[in-house]
Amino acid sequence: MTDLLHLLPDFHLQPYSHLLPSLEKALITTADLLELDGSHVAKRAQVPLPEVRKLSDALLETLHSGLGFGSNGPAVDNKGGLEGADTWQCVSTLDDRLDAALAGGFPLRYLSEVTGESGAGKTQLLLTLLLSAQLPCSRSASALPAPSTLYISTEAPLPTIRLTHLLASHPSLYTLPDDTKPTLSRILSIRTQDLESQEHILRYQLPVALARHNIRLVVIDSIAANFRAEFDKSGDRNGGAHAMARRSAQL
Repeated sequence: MTDLLHLLPDFHLQPYSHLLPSLEKALITTADLLELDGSHVAKRAQVPLPEVRKLSDALLETLHSGLGFGSNGPAVDNKGGLEGADTWQCVSTLDDRLDAALAGGFPLRYLSEVTGESGAGKTQLLLTLLLSAQLPCSRSASALPAPSTLYISTEAPLPTIRLTHLLASHPSLYTLPDDTKPTLSRILSIRTQDLESQEHILRYQLPVALARHNIRLVVIDSIAANFRAEFDKSGDRNGGAHAMARRSAQL
């Protein structure tokens, strides 16, 4: 739990101070509390399950409040969208049911993480977003210059063949007029093969690209690959849970 105050500096720790030593000893991170089943965390840290659930609920409420989902944030209307659409813009997934589940799509000006097993379709979803983000958010925005997207790859070059197939076959894209249809020419691509170059790109090259180009969406596929490679190369794998926790904190 050493990462808790770093991630949520305003979180009120006092009601849960009695849990922290046990959680730290068991190398439980904030992400573990949010993602793992409460019974697993309670068993691993040897703490009461109800207390773990109270802490998890409080963390989730704090995160939601920071993202605008709290009591003072935008509310979800009865159609699955967010009230106050003028301040809440999203990139559509081009799938009505998925957009409804995400309250409109992937929100702009936020970090979103897509996780899943190998072959689950993560990259396919991200490629769809690269094209979808080029579409105007509303009819009033259709007269503005079409935005660009940026794809930062850590494992393979930009899959242009798959993007071309999406443009030619996706029902929400191939029927569009040529002057409004997304294009591969508006997808900027950068490839990085090690952690050092990835850090340089994110810290220095990315701000320059954002300042010079009309970029609506940045995709990194995948953000963890170079961390895994660096972790394996350094031999920290033998460090067990402690090394894994350190790598997760760096990520």
